[in-house]
Amino acid sequence: MKILFTTLLLFSFWGSLTRIYDRNAAVQRGATAYASGQYAEAALAYREAALELGGTDDALWLNLAHATLRAGQPAEARSYYGRLLDSPVGHTRSVALQQLAALAATRGEYTPAVALLRQALLADAGNTGARYNY
Repeated sequence: MKILFTTLLLFSFWGSLTRIYDRNAAVQRGATAYASGQYAEAALAYREAALELGGTDDALWLNLAHATLRAGQPAEARSYYGRLLDSPVGHTRSVALQQLAALAATRGEYTPAVALLRQALLADAGNTGARYNY
């Protein structure tokens, strides 16, 4: 019985390590694709890391949102930016708000865009992009 329990524990640990390795590999593929301007490929890799492999890191979700937006899918990007509105990291929350403001402005929704930029500055007063756009 002790051997069976040890074997099950070992396989469980191995599965976790494999999942972490796969997630890190997907993030690396996404970063490489994004750097070379292949935004659709980057979005797929980041989506795999976040959705299929359980990535919870705010930076991963921000990269997924940026790549998805650059790949021409603003509605999907909006939902990913929206996930970051509760981020404990002020800068991350500010960038997400800034991007949501830009998306609102492209739809001609200027009043909500200004409100989002104000929130972005409240989250991180050092966000010069949000300050400029505000």
